[in-house]
Amino acid sequence: MERKTHILVIPYPVQGHINPTLQFSKRLATKGARVSTIRNSMQALQGASSVNIEIISDGSEGDETVESLIATVDRFKDVVSQSLAEYIEKLNSSKYPPKFIVYDCALPWVLDVARKYGIDGAPFYTQSCAVNVVYYHFKKGTVRLPLEEPTVSLPSMPKLAINDLSSLLFNQIKFLPTSTEPFSGSIFQLPRSKMDLFQLFQGVGTRGKFTIPLNIYLSLTFDL
Repeated sequence: MERKTHILVIPYPVQGHINPTLQFSKRLATKGARVSTIRNSMQALQGASSVNIEIISDGSEGDETVESLIATVDRFKDVVSQSLAEYIEKLNSSKYPPKFIVYDCALPWVLDVARKYGIDGAPFYTQSCAVNVVYYHFKKGTVRLPLEEPTVSLPSMPKLAINDLSSLLFNQIKFLPTSTEPFSGSIFQLPRSKMDLFQLFQGVGTRGKFTIPLNIYLSLTFDL
């Protein structure tokens, strides 16, 4: 079967982001799409025979300079923006120009590059959709801290307790109520009352085991 719909998938090259994006790319390929993804020369992506993998520069080749995290992220954005633009231009001259781009949610600027060439796109979130919903409602102000009730009700979701938070948050805070004293760094010197983490957890204990959702990328069902 000839693959006509060409989709670009742009992963964020850090732990926990590459493999989920690759699995999603392979799933798209099983639906008949022509899928291309990118990596730098230092990354090795295995088991992706159904996905075309293009090597592009991210500015790290042969560079042993120690940078700050912000400098590294800024360099990655500047270099990959240019490399991605050149790659899209090359594909636009091929038999199968890209029709759509899927990018890691940590790389929102990818959509700006794509739209310069008339290509639309959508973000790909590597974590559970339910986790993203929780983050959204925290940002929107639907949920406020400290929690006034032991559970929180959000639209289209079951009631949530503190141990329903994502592992990124929950694993960091679950032992606070029983810890002798937490240690923390601060940019500014703040009064003790502003630094007391335990004020947020008065009367809150762990409630059962936290369960990480299963990876369901390979069981997704949809039509292109």
